[in-house]
Amino acid sequence: MSILLDTGVWFGALHERDKNHEAAQGILAACMDGAHGPVYTTSDVMDEAFTLVLARTGQSGWGMVQALGGLVGFTDARPTVATVLEVSRTAQEDAWSVFQEHYEGKGLSLTDCTTLVMMEWYGIDAIASFDEGFDGLVERISRRMTVDSGPIR
Repeated sequence: MSILLDTGVWFGALHERDKNHEAAQGILAACMDGAHGPVYTTSDVMDEAFTLVLARTGQSGWGMVQALGGLVGFTDARPTVATVLEVSRTAQEDAWSVFQEHYEGKGLSLTDCTTLVMMEWYGIDAIASFDEGFDGLVERISRRMTVDSGPIR
């Protein structure tokens, strides 16, 4: 199995007052324990996550930005949790078609659509996300997965 971490999981794991904090921390812990196999995110998701942290916290969130950078290997602050996949122009063009198809019914952003394209290209099995727009398109994990019970949704 392999998994891609979405913006809300990154933000929720770092921001103690986020409504998904506990679930996001559990997902990251499971990823660090190897429960999901290889862990990925995308350059678009990271851009969105850094922007979200600063938009919601201002300068007080700079420590969270540094922690997030460490989790994906931008700094040496923490063990790397995920490999960042670079979203190319070709991926964006493919995502544009997905965006046009799914925006109205699912409310997916263009970043969500680049995520779907990258998951397909790299054969990634599931997404860790709190965004229900992914439901029916890919397997979505929104809580810590345990070996005994499988995904908890």
